[in-house]
Amino acid sequence: MSFKKEAPHAAFARRLNQVLDECRDLPGFNQGRYTWVRDQLATKFGVEVTRETVRKWVSGETVPRNEKLRALAKLFDVDEGWLAFGVQSDVTAQLASDRILADSGAVSLVAGLIQMDGGTCALPETGDKNAWVDLYTIIGRRQRMIAVRLGSEVASGKFKFSVPNEFELCVNIGVVRTDFACFELLLLGHDQIRSYGERRGPHVDVTATKRDKGWMIGRTQVRVITNFNRDLTVEG
Repeated sequence: MSFKKEAPHAAFARRLNQVLDECRDLPGFNQGRYTWVRDQLATKFGVEVTRETVRKWVSGETVPRNEKLRALAKLFDVDEGWLAFGVQSDVTAQLASDRILADSGAVSLVAGLIQMDGGTCALPETGDKNAWVDLYTIIGRRQRMIAVRLGSEVASGKFKFSVPNEFELCVNIGVVRTDFACFELLLLGHDQIRSYGERRGPHVDVTATKRDKGWMIGRTQVRVITNFNRDLTVEG
């Protein structure tokens, strides 16, 4: 942590430091990370700042404004409103309404399939302390907490899933729509998310790609769920 709690913009610095620490491409602390950020902003977005300006952002002495803030959020693929204020921006929330409904549909799909496979499901109650849980289930006499994420196609045959930061505490199921009323359910393994996921503020992004030999995350095979009682046992 490279800022003081009493810094004028400590809350912003805390979020920015979190993003920096989770960026795989960024040099280590005292190894040129300020210069790296400066160069990336200039190269990718045409935003010119000094190394000292970046240092002041990271230390909480100042905060970026306008196009600098937008460029910084784009550089690290985080929500601009979250980076600036710690909340999702109103514009983002409004544009994401269709996505929220689609995710809700994916949860309902998985819940229905689990029940048809002999399991029992319950939705979290309002104010549940485990905000990242989509379903509480009993499958094969085992209780499990499940997070369901609908895949977002980022390229042909390549889907991104934004799993919760608490992914290690639950079973993570990715839903891919392959055709009308046709879906594949992918078990996004803890080890796969740890090895290939990228933290993006309040979530972790992991990408699965459809290959000739099946679904892959990085160099590892993804299990396609065809039997919940059997396939979910690999996650404990």
